[in-house]
Amino acid sequence: MMKRIFALLSLSFLAISCNPTVEPEEESQMVVYLIDYGSNEFEAGTVLNFRKANVSFSTLDIDIDLDPIENGDAGAVSLIFDPTGDKIFEGSLNIEGSAAISFPGLTAGDSYFRIDNAVALPAAGVQDIDGPYSESIGPIWNSIDQLGITEIFVNNDALLGRFLYRPNNSNTENWKWVFLLFDQ
Repeated sequence: MMKRIFALLSLSFLAISCNPTVEPEEESQMVVYLIDYGSNEFEAGTVLNFRKANVSFSTLDIDIDLDPIENGDAGAVSLIFDPTGDKIFEGSLNIEGSAAISFPGLTAGDSYFRIDNAVALPAAGVQDIDGPYSESIGPIWNSIDQLGITEIFVNNDALLGRFLYRPNNSNTENWKWVFLLFDQ
């Protein structure tokens, strides 16, 4: 009996110790910045990690999921990174026009590392998501061009995009630019 138990324990140990090492999945990253529409002031941001998609991009492939305001009930708008199905952004739509962002969790803008020299807007420009927008990109870019993480992503040839989050169409006071930098 003791030999059987010892044999089973030995086989179990051998099976556990022979498992091959699992390589970590490659990841892509996306910076999500929130910029006030009226003042073009950087308010908050975050970095999202996605599993790496096995395709090469020349533009951001973003889907917009819209749940409109109906019968006075609040709706929502979501941005989805199509190659992986990951949510990038979700904000409420409501009659009052108050901005309520439920995803992603954001870090206040004053906690970001700032650099001395502004980063030039890449020649490839910025993709308008659900645009085109008539607003100049210059003032929006100027609000984030001295952030260290912007410099890192631009130096890695990140794709850039902007989306105008409008909690309602009549009250521009709470509109926000959702600015994206994607590093493949």
